[in-house]
Amino acid sequence: VPAAVDAWLTALARFGRLTFEEVAEPALELADGFAIHRWLCEVIAVQRRRLMSWPSSAVTFLPGGHVPRAGEVFRQPELKSLLERLVNAERGSPLRGRSEAILAARDEFYRGSIAREIAQFAQSEGGLLTYDDFASYHVSVEEATHATYR
Repeated sequence: VPAAVDAWLTALARFGRLTFEEVAEPALELADGFAIHRWLCEVIAVQRRRLMSWPSSAVTFLPGGHVPRAGEVFRQPELKSLLERLVNAERGSPLRGRSEAILAARDEFYRGSIAREIAQFAQSEGGLLTYDDFASYHVSVEEATHATYR
């Protein structure tokens, strides 16, 4: 199960001060398009064959079937849509407080329509992830290890 989203949102809800919308704003802007750097073009070129084997990835990283050239505008509309859906889930829970609103975004990813869509896609591609895998997943927050030095 993808753990990063839960880890980020749990950390933000527990230890942050900003809303998810505030934190996601720069990512939303970049997903809308930015001038791609030469280095990223080189990475995509090295991974071209692998990306071609995943049509849904190729659409984003090989627009028009080619490796982007430095300076071209690189867009990630699916990422933008995902982030907007999470922001909308957070906005839909303003009366519950900042932390609870952030956790509403987390629940949209792991228990809502996003989880259903990911699980359905994974299964259509022969994957093993199910909706129940998403719905039952939670990161664990553990006390940091510490020691006395000298």
